[in-house]
Amino acid sequence: MEPGTIPQTAGHPHDLTSNGATNGHATPASATNGAAFVPHVGDPFAGSAEPAVAAQDSYASLQHAEPVAQQPSRTPEEQAAWDEYERQQAEYERQLAEYERQQAAYAQQVAEQAAAEAPATDPNAFVVDTAPTTEAAVTPEPATAPEPALSSEEPAASAEDEDDFDDFVAEGLTRSRGSARAARSDVEAAIMLGLVTPEQVHDLQGQAMEAGRTVESLLIEQNVLGPEALARAVSERHGIDLVDLNLFKVDFAAANLIDPAAAKRYEALPVKMVDERTVLVAMVDPANIIVLDDISLMTGLDVRPVVASREDVATAISRLTRLDDVVTDDGTIEDREEDDGVVDLRGGSDDAPVIKLVNQIIAQAVERGTSDIHLQAGEFGLRVRYRIDGVLLDALDVPKKMAPGVVSRVKIMATLDIAERRIPQDGRISLTIDGHKLDLRVVTLPSVHGEAVIMRILDKSNVVMDLDILGMREREREAFETGFHQAYGAVLVTGPTGSGKSTTLYAALGAINTPEKNIITIEDPVEYQLHGVNQVQVNPKAGLTFANGLRALMRADPDVIMIGEIRDGETAQIAIESALTGHLVLSTLHTNDAPSAVSRLIEMGIEPFLIGSSIETIVAQRLARKLCKYCKQETELSVDVLKVNGFERDEPLRAWEPKGCVRCSNTGYKGRAGLYEVLSATDEIRELITARATADEIGAAARKAGMRTLREDGIAKVESGLTSIQEVARVCGTT
Repeated sequence: MEPGTIPQTAGHPHDLTSNGATNGHATPASATNGAAFVPHVGDPFAGSAEPAVAAQDSYASLQHAEPVAQQPSRTPEEQAAWDEYERQQAEYERQLAEYERQQAAYAQQVAEQAAAEAPATDPNAFVVDTAPTTEAAVTPEPATAPEPALSSEEPAASAEDEDDFDDFVAEGLTRSRGSARAARSDVEAAIMLGLVTPEQVHDLQGQAMEAGRTVESLLIEQNVLGPEALARAVSERHGIDLVDLNLFKVDFAAANLIDPAAAKRYEALPVKMVDERTVLVAMVDPANIIVLDDISLMTGLDVRPVVASREDVATAISRLTRLDDVVTDDGTIEDREEDDGVVDLRGGSDDAPVIKLVNQIIAQAVERGTSDIHLQAGEFGLRVRYRIDGVLLDALDVPKKMAPGVVSRVKIMATLDIAERRIPQDGRISLTIDGHKLDLRVVTLPSVHGEAVIMRILDKSNVVMDLDILGMREREREAFETGFHQAYGAVLVTGPTGSGKSTTLYAALGAINTPEKNIITIEDPVEYQLHGVNQVQVNPKAGLTFANGLRALMRADPDVIMIGEIRDGETAQIAIESALTGHLVLSTLHTNDAPSAVSRLIEMGIEPFLIGSSIETIVAQRLARKLCKYCKQETELSVDVLKVNGFERDEPLRAWEPKGCVRCSNTGYKGRAGLYEVLSATDEIRELITARATADEIGAAARKAGMRTLREDGIAKVESGLTSIQEVARVCGTT
């Protein structure tokens, strides 16, 4: 048996702090009925804090018995009960003596190790008393022991639990080694860990006594011991793991399990669901069994405590409260009338858990730079995912009992019919977060397990109006600027959905938006409002389509026309005719590359000679994730690796690759950069278009004139360390 390890059946019924909290776990409320004391497994007097009382309560016949000297005989039942009591008492005393012996041996071992590692000090300096104590004793675990059980009635953690814990570590959770278990206070633990010196503590003892304060508070106040250092001392003293809430992702569904007022009072916050019956709780004082039991009682879950600094806990609680308050409805879709039921629900209490959760989901999405929020209905609840940098990432899971309420809340905010669950619906939410106005385009879809909701976030304050931010290289930028600075003609931007086409067009409009020009846009929908630009939103229900809207725009004396998307032949015909009649037309198409835009227009019924005469510039683009600057690592890409990713080279390529860290959510990427292919209409290309040349022939002529393809631009940005070869292959394809 390792020194300091309590035997399986040992327990001290007077030791209120040696249960649960010291091994990193609390007994669930169902086992304790909210009481502060929970007996150890195997305690012969389980359920009582006094052995004598337990024995007398158990054996009623002895409660009023005469002293032994005055009672010549007992019945066989009384004698058997008395013998059993004495046997259990003797066994308890034997176990307690063994426990105290092991605790003393361990304390001596720790003290000797600390003395050997610590530098020599003044013999008159303050010395930490490492004498063993049976009250508030803390039992170290053997190095090979499994993770402690989640409660006194649970088995030890399984290997699967250990794997789950390792996932947490990458997100800001650090294991405790229990290297200061012998300390009787947090300050002593800090001294043993070398975080403060005995002299520093000794100097403050007098001040603390005079001021009626603790040495700990003075150490923090005078910046001798920082909040993080104190949290580490608490962690190592109690053998409970440490969490950094600046790095750890707080699960809103878990945080909402207790009221913010209770969280502030307890200085504790649920931060993550470990499994369906266990919640991870960040605490300032993980040894407070009353708090552990209260949280377990409030949540109905087992509690697994972790240590966090007081400042981190307060900041996290404050931030969650702020997220509750910042999301406010600012408006709804025009021409929609709210019935009385919707108005009443919208005016409900902001303290409702569902309302708080929806607000937090939206606010955190905006904070993390999310473009789309996905609420996916499943068998066990609602799966919340954020599309960040073009890739969906899991955010949290909403319990099944809350899922319908969350979906209904979003539908109410978007003024949708909450009773209609059989058909898709779409709406819009206008709101304000931290003074920034946002629009959310909302789509609901019926699915097997319930309604799914997708919200596209349109941040009005985040519109890019600067060409520098696009990330075009010098040649591509010059060709693009030459195109949209023409007095007339067509400039087209192509690419798949979500490739940043609208952003590129807005940047172009920003560059030419002057008082001398009348700029009119027709969009579906108007994603961002531009100062000084007349913007028209398509409304098919009212009869306003791209085609008839364009006809109306032609009578409004425009200099520049921006069409959100050319979707059909009629719109394409009007756009090309406008470009030929003295207007600059900017629009988007869905094609894989720049030369294919010509083929697409011909398929829509536009005569090739009209296309050849009107086209000035075609830009094809993609958005590739940028490597995280904090964790990217240099590597050499072999010829085989390049070939697998669709790049033919005769020699290896020095490049960078993703690794993953807490700053990039372990993806290895942070932010996005554009890859561009800019085709300028030369005389040769115009002749090829008029002659109905294929996209390949047009592309060959463009490359001969200096055009770099998307893949070539991607390789250049791989070599510069901006992105990875895998990311270029993902967005551009491998062929």
